[in-house]
Amino acid sequence: MKPKEDTERIEVYIPVRDYNSLPEIQACYDEFEKFKKEINNYKNDERFLHLLDKCEIPNYKRLLSINFEFVNEEDERANEMIEKTGVEPTFYIHDFLILSLTVFSVEDDNEDGFIYLHYANSYLFRLSLFLNISYAFPISFLKAAVFVDGKQIGRTRSYTHSGDFAYEASAIYGWPELQPVNFSDFLDWTNKFDINLSIKSDSAASRAISAYSYLIKDDIHQSETDSLFWIMLGLESIYCVGNSGVAKQLQEKSTIVLGKPKEYKKKLTKLYDFRSRLIHGDMDFTSRHGHDFKGFNEEYTDYSAFALAILLASIRSLITNNIDHLNFKYYWENKKNVQ
Repeated sequence: MKPKEDTERIEVYIPVRDYNSLPEIQACYDEFEKFKKEINNYKNDERFLHLLDKCEIPNYKRLLSINFEFVNEEDERANEMIEKTGVEPTFYIHDFLILSLTVFSVEDDNEDGFIYLHYANSYLFRLSLFLNISYAFPISFLKAAVFVDGKQIGRTRSYTHSGDFAYEASAIYGWPELQPVNFSDFLDWTNKFDINLSIKSDSAASRAISAYSYLIKDDIHQSETDSLFWIMLGLESIYCVGNSGVAKQLQEKSTIVLGKPKEYKKKLTKLYDFRSRLIHGDMDFTSRHGHDFKGFNEEYTDYSAFALAILLASIRSLITNNIDHLNFKYYWENKKNVQ
């Protein structure tokens, strides 16, 4: 199927769940405001458009431009956003995002704008992933209303992420520090190492990003019970070689890269023990719809949040150092020098 040379404008109206009213992560508020001010600097940036557009076909191009407009709950257009999305502002929802996408027109197999709705879902998923990795705030997109030529063609899925727990864990334990990365540096990094979500990963960095992608849920009510598996997979792809002494590798190498925790050192050791006991069936746990929040679920959430903070800080370290993998060497410190 080949796109025509004509273009189409897709308007996506998104309720944004930003978590920035939580007192534990109030520092994220300034970062979110910074994001709102600067993101349109990248609306015609080919690195950004290419990253959102990448698929299994090399150099395939659908997305021509993207524009961001934020509407706050106190703005004049707030009622229009509520009417279009069907979502009222809440404690967690203060902003709506209007995405204006210019794409090549498609007529073949595009009954009722099905392909445009697919485009909107694809771009929202990737945008959610990339923003959560690069900026120092957690953000989720609730179901968005999609319009083409003023006509609503459907709603996207939600793209939610429990990144707020990672920031809370970082604040509580004082480690690791979750610093943002410059978004332009992030784009350069993904371009240099050809990060492509549509194909199989081929490096430590792409494995970590692919693992992180499973933490973006497409249903706000979707269970988080598989999160720890993907988080640990991402961490092992960065820090571990082979399958021997994996816990020791993770503990030693992560503290070299991220600095040693001043407190809670034992928690880093216990993290892998918790993961191993869970994976190998040596731990009692609740059923799929269980509500034992004072038991297993509470402990699971705590370890998942701590591990997610480590994964997020580790990926950002790769980006900051402009590398896609880590090399570690051992040396003999007290070796006698012989002439």
